[in-house]
Amino acid sequence: MTRRPFLLLLLAAVSVGDCVARSRVNASCEWTNDAAAPLDFQRAADVRHLMNDAMTVEELAIRYADATRGRRSGHFAGWDEYESTRERCMTSLFDAAAGMHGVNARQVRDLLGRRPLAVDLSVVLLFGALYVVVSHAIVVGILRRFPVDEPAPLAIAFVAVALVLSACGVLVLGLWAGLIEMVRFGNAHLSYRVDRLPWNHHVVALLAAGAVVFLTTAAVRAAASWASRNVRVY
Repeated sequence: MTRRPFLLLLLAAVSVGDCVARSRVNASCEWTNDAAAPLDFQRAADVRHLMNDAMTVEELAIRYADATRGRRSGHFAGWDEYESTRERCMTSLFDAAAGMHGVNARQVRDLLGRRPLAVDLSVVLLFGALYVVVSHAIVVGILRRFPVDEPAPLAIAFVAVALVLSACGVLVLGLWAGLIEMVRFGNAHLSYRVDRLPWNHHVVALLAAGAVVFLTTAAVRAAASWASRNVRVY
């Protein structure tokens, strides 16, 4: 199996959203490669720039804390020290970023709570399209095993698979979304940033949606199969 389709999906998902520029990455808590220019929170383009700055600040602070006080740094002194080191670096970098653009550091920091809509839409749309394709393939397989003129076992099979597939789908969506974040940050250590992924806060809704999508696909395919069996040729 070729990896090209997967790589194309991954590229499509990350290309529509902001990523941390690799030229700005360092583990020394330094704000670099950002041209000084006044920005305005009233302009969408400027807000997007500041959102990227906020994301970069957080990434640099995590890298700095990992390098100087992380478990593998050789200088680990407990999680309190790790977190305080990260926060000191983050505060310093937010001040530097805000100073470059003539804005308030607190306003820039508050942008950490805002996720790029384009990234989340691409994640759910690409995954949703793949989920529909997989659902259709499974439905076709079930219809080959259980004929449509035996509705009871067919319905039981559909419901059972819907529950299992939706649960698997939620798990895979979480892994997929996490992978996108790792590529965007250029860092496998997402830390507490995982909690910002919207999918992690709507598990029940996602389970229900996955089951509905599968059962809808099953109903449509079963109806088409039933109609084709009952077509009379004159």
